[in-house]
Amino acid sequence: PLSKKLFGKRLYIGSGLLSVMGTSFTFLPIFEIAIGQMMDNDIDGTVAYGKMLGTSMVCAILELCFSLVPGKFINRMFPPVVCAVTVTLIGVALTGTGMKYWGGGVVCGDMIWKEHSQVVDLVGFD
Repeated sequence: PLSKKLFGKRLYIGSGLLSVMGTSFTFLPIFEIAIGQMMDNDIDGTVAYGKMLGTSMVCAILELCFSLVPGKFINRMFPPVVCAVTVTLIGVALTGTGMKYWGGGVVCGDMIWKEHSQVVDLVGFD
């Protein structure tokens, strides 16, 4: 990891552990459920989406704070068995999302193709 001496202490940027940071789809099932619940409670969809983005920004700051913690402490807080169970549960939660988008996506499965205006115009059905 990159280290820099600040305030008389050596701080590390990055934990030195194998990790992937960036865009992922692990938040999608949670976003779908949370935004749906907020909309059920009469919160506008754009406001609900904004709240979820704000939560994501707070979590990004939390990840940044974790990157300043040395790897040996992170390994103590998150032993391999905890990480394995977490990754397995994320995979299980994403299986349903993957099945929805497999073979053309959820839109293809939900729409009635004869009523879709582009298909009607192209094929000539009335």
